[in-house]
Amino acid sequence: MLVENTVQEWYDAKHATSSIFEIEFINSLDIEQCPFCGSNGFIKYDHKKDGTQRYICKECGKCLNFFISILL
Repeated sequence: MLVENTVQEWYDAKHATSSIFEIEFINSLDIEQCPFCGSNGFIKYDHKKDGTQRYICKECGKCLNFFISILL
C-alpha cells in the first residue's frame, strides 16, 4: 500500500494537469514573433495534450507554443 501511494504521488507530481481557466488564459495570449527566426507570421497548428495551442512559423516552419516563445 505504501509503495502504491508513493508511486501515485510521484505520477501526479510528474503529470500535473492545468485547469480549464489556465488553458484558456494561455491560449488567449498572443505570440509576437518567432524565437527562432524573428518572423511574426504564424499558423495555428494543433493542440498539445493539455489543450494549449501550438503554432507553426510561416518562415522557418518550426512548431512553437506560448511558452517556447517567451522562454527563448
